[in-house]
Amino acid sequence: MLDIILSTRIILKDMLFLDQPVKVSVSLYGELKVRIEYDRTTLELAPNSDICRVLSILNLPLEEVVIALVNGKAKSLDYTLENDDHVDIFPPLKGG
Repeated sequence: MLDIILSTRIILKDMLFLDQPVKVSVSLYGELKVRIEYDRTTLELAPNSDICRVLSILNLPLEEVVIALVNGKAKSLDYTLENDDHVDIFPPLKGG
């Protein structure tokens, strides 16, 4: 399995963040990893970023996500991420 690590720096116009960026790892499952073409990534986010920001960066619509886990625990999409968090993102189940 090929792991691709993508680092993203978030800079909003001319604002400089005095705090260090928040580094999180993200794992995608099911159709999401096929759609994005990788299953794991690392992101650098602005302080106070939430799971919705991660979805936005990865260009994943909210309707394609059924659950997000942070460090193994289910969290709402407005959960504020902390440095070294691991986010697992799951799509709705399909099958028959």
